[in-house]
Amino acid sequence: FWWTSQRHDGKLWNLNAYRTDVIQALGGVETILEHTLFKATAFPSWEGLFWERASGFEESMK
Repeated sequence: FWWTSQRHDGKLWNLNAYRTDVIQALGGVETILEHTLFKATAFPSWEGLFWERASGFEESMK
């Protein structure tokens, strides 16, 4: 099969190598973050975007 890759065997339970290659192809994590809506959120870090972590916003509203 000429269209398959020896590095990426197509198994959905092991996509670690594929994930790394896609991130690199898109310019790395920093470039991906620069071109997403993360800048528009005005959060200084990712912690405020997740429900599991308190961002301090709840305490400031009290």
